[in-house]
Amino acid sequence: MQKRMLVPPDLLALAYPGDIAVSPNGELVAYTVTRLDQDKDESKTDLYLFEFGSGNSRRLTYGGKEGKGCFSPDSSRLAFVSGRDGKSQIYIIELAFGGEPWRLTTEENVAGNLCWFPCGTRLAYSAKVFSQEEGWQPYPGAPEGDSARLKHLADKPHADKQPEPDKKENLVKVVTRFSYRRDGSGYFGDVREHVFVREVPIVPPQSPLPAEGRRITSGDFDYTSCDVSPDGSCIVTSARRSKDADYVLARDLWVFPVDGGTEELLYAAPSPTSNPRFSPCGEYVSFLGHAGESATSTTTGLYLLPFFGQDRCAHSDAIAVTKPIDRPALPGGFWQGKRFVFPLADQGCVHIYAASVDGTVEALLAAQQTSYLSLAGAGKTLAYIKGRFDLLEEIWASREGAERALTAHNMQATAELLLAPAEHIAFVSEDGQALDGWLLLPPDQAEQTVHPLMLFIHGGPHGWYGPRFMLDAQVFAALGYAVLLTNPRGSESYGQRFADIIDGNWGDLDCGDVLAGVKAVNARGVIDQSKLFAQGWSYGGYLACWLVTRTTEFNAVCAGAPVSNLLSGYGTSDITLADEREYGGSPWESAPQMLRSSPVTFADRVETPFMLMHGENDLRCPVSQSEEFYTALKRQGKDAVLIRYPGESHGLKRPLHRLDKLTRQIAWFEYHRRR
Repeated sequence: MQKRMLVPPDLLALAYPGDIAVSPNGELVAYTVTRLDQDKDESKTDLYLFEFGSGNSRRLTYGGKEGKGCFSPDSSRLAFVSGRDGKSQIYIIELAFGGEPWRLTTEENVAGNLCWFPCGTRLAYSAKVFSQEEGWQPYPGAPEGDSARLKHLADKPHADKQPEPDKKENLVKVVTRFSYRRDGSGYFGDVREHVFVREVPIVPPQSPLPAEGRRITSGDFDYTSCDVSPDGSCIVTSARRSKDADYVLARDLWVFPVDGGTEELLYAAPSPTSNPRFSPCGEYVSFLGHAGESATSTTTGLYLLPFFGQDRCAHSDAIAVTKPIDRPALPGGFWQGKRFVFPLADQGCVHIYAASVDGTVEALLAAQQTSYLSLAGAGKTLAYIKGRFDLLEEIWASREGAERALTAHNMQATAELLLAPAEHIAFVSEDGQALDGWLLLPPDQAEQTVHPLMLFIHGGPHGWYGPRFMLDAQVFAALGYAVLLTNPRGSESYGQRFADIIDGNWGDLDCGDVLAGVKAVNARGVIDQSKLFAQGWSYGGYLACWLVTRTTEFNAVCAGAPVSNLLSGYGTSDITLADEREYGGSPWESAPQMLRSSPVTFADRVETPFMLMHGENDLRCPVSQSEEFYTALKRQGKDAVLIRYPGESHGLKRPLHRLDKLTRQIAWFEYHRRR
């Protein structure tokens, strides 16, 4: 079969494997697959199961709104959260018998964090509920009945939804908290996330179960991520339990008894903690966190904490396992006997490591220019998505040193498509900093051909590029572009100093670094210096805006969801504390510096044709940031266009919008390429 080039509609044809779970006996792998439904303009996610015994994979659900699976201790059941009936609930599949999942009904909309008890007859989960006590008033002097109205709104699945046309309802929002909304979910008011426990019938019910669920945690606080102790007596969870919780980063670890008793502080953290996990013997708790030296820019590490029981929560010093490595540990780790297996990012790649309770760390899977994503494991099985630039995503597994692909959801596309391999390149900035990135050349053209250059700029700013399939990059390579992806200073996975050196000084070192990458590729003689293009999203959008205020060498640039004015952007985002660190302070402290780092301040220098794209419901980098830069350019008669996506938040979700973005970018760049 003659292979063809990747085209934008392939976005809708590919399958996207996602969350993975491995059964406790290591013989089953449950995973999600997302597909984009063009007709309904929505993404649909369902669960699949791979069995090592048969070597086959089968589809478990057809609801289209399924979350990650969670195996029961005996590996016979799979629990998951689904929004299939309009309310987020727990469902259970009897794996031995098949059939439809049955619903484990709760009063609350379940947020996730499913965790079985060792007995197999209980499940812990998290749910977002109204957190205020009886007699609460939203603020002194609030109208009578306002507290009841707000509680009614909080109990709705979606507090931002509009009233039905024939029903009049007061949906006025009252804001008194510093943190009151989140990108992608909107206004949450006085709703907090708590941990609940639900009894699970041994035998599947013959009729719908009554709504039940017992709240374990307490107070007007958020509890995120949890785990059940090996004896089932207590739960460990992460929380900010203070009156000024919205203003601090620290998130402590707490232990709650399941059947009565008082909670105990397990670990007073200097910074956020997450993903606590009991060791199988119950003698340790692993978690992700950091010491907070660089506030929100501090590299997250793996910690191991001795645990002496819920009645003796001595505040032990946690072992900072990955501190000497100076690389970020990522979520997805699990205990394997007396060692903890976890993903760790290093120079753009994600490898799999194991940490022993004595603090020693060793690499388990660290292939060159490969990433191991969405890690899960149990027993002798490691399961993951294998990431390379020229490899469509599938679920893979490693067992006793032997690796194999478990799935073939993209088998037809793999047979049809000619993908561009990536070359890892190294170069040096003007001030001598060692840098690297990846170069994708058109896969079907002669080696001596010169190509227009497409520079991709990642978001974050502490994100990074690394080996994994990137559809947008492959599409532009298929169109004949040389595609450059770099990790400038500010990127994670290169060490703490490399990541936080740009804090409070955006646009200086980072801009010079991406331009050094362009210069290095140009020196290879593979690009047409007269045809340079660039694009980026989020912080990448910011740097795209900044780029055109510093150079006129690009023919056209596209910025998606950027920040263009750090001063006016303050307080309009859902991550204000992080913004203070990134921007270098607050308006009353650092206004001159914030304006000096704002692209809109230098909009008079822009001579490059410029496209802006933005979701109209973006709460991370509000659409007003694109509006400001667009208006500044248009007011001066410059070549600019603004594309607005209705209903979208920081990242585009609807299939038609995602396809429109890619198609519109291609048309824009191709027009300027031909000029």
